[in-house]
Formats: sequence, structure tokens, C-alpha cells
Amino acid sequence: MRHFTRLVLVGMLVGLSMSVPNAFGQAVKDKPVLEQLLDLLLQRGQIDREQYNTLQEKAKKEQTTALQAGIDHGRPFIRSMDGNVRFDIGGRFQLDFDRAEDGARTLTGTQLGSQFLVRRARLEVNGQFFQWIDLKIEPDFTDSQPLRDTYLDLKFFPELRLRVGQFKVPFSLEELTSDLHTDFVERSLVNELAPSYDRGIMGYGNIEQGVVSYFLGGFNGTGQNTSDNNGDKDGAARLVLAPFKTSNNFWLKGFQLAGDFTWGNESNLPSAQGRTEARIPNRFVSFAAQPARGDRLRYGGDLAWLVGPAAVKFEYDVQTNQRRGLGPLGDCLKSHLDRVEQWSPYLL
Repeated sequence: MRHFTRLVLVGMLVGLSMSVPNAFGQAVKDKPVLEQLLDLLLQRGQIDREQYNTLQEKAKKEQTTALQAGIDHGRPFIRSMDGNVRFDIGGRFQLDFDRAEDGARTLTGTQLGSQFLVRRARLEVNGQFFQWIDLKIEPDFTDSQPLRDTYLDLKFFPELRLRVGQFKVPFSLEELTSDLHTDFVERSLVNELAPSYDRGIMGYGNIEQGVVSYFLGGFNGTGQNTSDNNGDKDGAARLVLAPFKTSNNFWLKGFQLAGDFTWGNESNLPSAQGRTEARIPNRFVSFAAQPARGDRLRYGGDLAWLVGPAAVKFEYDVQTNQRRGLGPLGDCLKSHLDRVEQWSPYLL
């Protein structure tokens, strides 16, 4: 009977800990409600110290298996009572309408028409485990191969973190800026030179509270949801300097400079092409992609200066592709390099 009474009491305390608000004053407000209730029972002599310790141990075991669900900042979540495991769910939906002028045609003569387009339909799941492991899975159901971000983050220290899976290659300020925060409806032409999602591993971190940030990784080099086409891997690196980030200077706090590059040996991948970001068929192509084989080098730099609601941004990127064995006789002529440069300044 004594064990049964304890078990019932533990169940009551766990139930109360999930529903009773903290109303016992400033001195104990940082304690869990369960501990506050046990303290009251002990102070009133309704349980002794041995019972207190036993009940506390049993309650902790019950709490580790309990789940809590709710909405935090507009996002549904589910988490364990001890806070060691948490999942947040989000998403976005974007519907576009492209209006084409009457009689408008592409360079090849194809008639352009107005169209509705589901631009994005994404589901996002973020997980957190024991405060140092993060998980992100984000499919986009408008894509024939929907998986985009699919990775694990191991957060050892702010200065050293490790990311494994599929995610964006650390290159280009514009490409690394989420669609939620881009300055214009469409990305610029320079974005065609930058890589996007790829499979790989990356070490990164912040030094001195973000005054210096670095990213260094290895990737397949073939892009989103695509198997590697050879045994080589692409190397990628990005360094960001924000010297005034920790200061209180209104004019300079948002200033940063960055440089980045990728390099790797590729087989049978096309070079970059010049085209607007509007979706097919209402897309203008200024120059087409060309066959490429061999080393591919990208490098660039960018600047961002944020002052309150205003921003000045500049980016300059270069992509160079070798074209080995693609000559008329299977040779490499002097023009084996295909070089494309773009720069993109803008002011808001």
C-alpha cells in the first residue's frame, strides 16, 4: 500500500507540474514546478527527506519520457519535458504570376505567355538534440527531386562546428541569403555563377562573436541530389570579416567584407550560362552553357553595408572552366578555358 501511495503521489505531482503555473514568488520562480511542490510537502511534514528523494527520482524518470507540444513564435513544436529533444515545424508557399506582353517572343521565336507558377512549396523540420546537435530537413515539392537542406550540425564550440549532408556551398553573398530576405523579387544574373546545394562536409565557426567567420568544406561538385561524376571532390572556402560587429557604432556595425572560392576536377559538366531568374518559359538567355571537362575554378568577393533599413551590397564573381578533349579532334586547343565574369552592385 505504501508503494502504491507513492506511485499515485508521483503521478499527481507530474500532472501538476505540467499544468500548475508558478505562483510561489520570486525566490523560487527559477525552480521547476515539481520541485516547488515537493519542497512544500517536505516543509509541511507530509513527507520525510527519504520520501522526498525517492519521489524526486521517480518524477525525473517520468519526465524524461513525457512530451510537450505547442506553438512558439508561430511555429508548431514538440519536445521532451527535459528539453533534450525538440522538433520545430515550418514551411512556406509562394505563388507567382508572370505577365507577358502581347506578341512577346524568346530569341528562338517561341511565343511567350502569361502564367501562374507555384514557385515554392516547402516543408521545414528542425531538430535539436542535447543542445549541441541540430538537424534540418527541407523538401521543396515544386522540384522533381525535392530534397534541399538535409544535414546534421555538430556544435562543439562557437569557433568550431561541423556540418554533414546536403546544404549550400559557402560561396556568394546573394546565394547564401535566404529567399525570405533577398532584396529583389528575382536574384541577379551573377547568381548563375555560384553553386547552390551540394552534398559534402564543412567545418565552420565564428571568432570574437562573429568579427571573423570562416567556412571550409569538401563537396561532390555536381549539385543538388546528384551523384558525383568522378572520384575527385570540390574544395570550397569562405572568409567573412565584420570588424565593427561588436561595436555600438550605428554607421559601421553592419559593415562586412568576404572572399570565397571553389575548385575541383569535373567530368562532363556544362559551364555557367547567362540567364534571368524568371522561370520557364519566360526566361531570357544572354549566352548558353557550353560543354566543359577538367578543372573548374570559381572565386569572388562581396561587400555588405547595412545601416538601419538601408543597405549597400556589391558582389564580383568569376568562373573558369577547362574544356579538355572537346576540340574537333579530341584535343585541347588554346581556347580550352571558358571564362565568365559578372559583377552585381546594388543600393537599397
